[in-house]
Amino acid sequence: MDRQPPLDLVNVALARQRYGDAGRHWLDAMWQADDLADAVVADVYSGGSATAAVRAALDGGIETVDDAPASLRALFATLDVEPEWLDHDRLDRAADALIRHTAALGIVLGAASLVRGAGNTIAGKPLAVTGRYVSQPAIRSVEVGEWLRQVLTPGGMRRGGAGFAYTVRVRVIHAHVRLMLWRSGEWDESAWGVPIPQPYMAFTMAEFGHIAIDAMEKLGVRFSDRELDDIYHLWRYVGRVVGMSEELNPACEADHVRIEELYRLTSPG
Repeated sequence: MDRQPPLDLVNVALARQRYGDAGRHWLDAMWQADDLADAVVADVYSGGSATAAVRAALDGGIETVDDAPASLRALFATLDVEPEWLDHDRLDRAADALIRHTAALGIVLGAASLVRGAGNTIAGKPLAVTGRYVSQPAIRSVEVGEWLRQVLTPGGMRRGGAGFAYTVRVRVIHAHVRLMLWRSGEWDESAWGVPIPQPYMAFTMAEFGHIAIDAMEKLGVRFSDRELDDIYHLWRYVGRVVGMSEELNPACEADHVRIEELYRLTSPG
């Protein structure tokens, strides 16, 4: 990619030097959002509700949506086909392992994990501009908790599961926020990259994955190696459904750790 990294990022040269191709891809991906979901929102924004169209396709299948635009069909062509690596038994085992430690998970998400990225002024701008963490923090927290509950329900990430549907709706919300920010004239793309870019989506997976696991260990929670592998498998699939690219979507603990390091290294603020 020929574009230079967003101007507000820090330690750009060090990221390339220390992480090589992974560092270069991290910086390039600051210009990458979610083309499939963004196209759906842009397509039906004038003629109807993208949220309603996606909900109908989730409930009845894409073939039940009258006059579905090509963008919506393209999105569901990926959502309706599971990757070869997916193992639903592993997703269910991961859900069981995390549900057993619901109290500890809730503590670390609120006190350690989801606040880890708060110092990044770019990552926080969409929430700041939309006012979700300023005017509606309680509602936002409840929404995250309900999404997590559905994802961690055994079977929740199957095609007809509530966790799958909730995750797709989150994906569409992200696309709506991008469109709103682009149209607002308040988003400085040269300084910040695209709103909700692939690297920051990857970091969100790390917040629910390795960062949470590491904090839970400090509270005395111990997962077996198999449970850890299953948990990372779960977040890999959640990442895919929420719009992560295969190139940046973390698949294992090492991927999560590298994402955390690159996030800390390059984050302004």
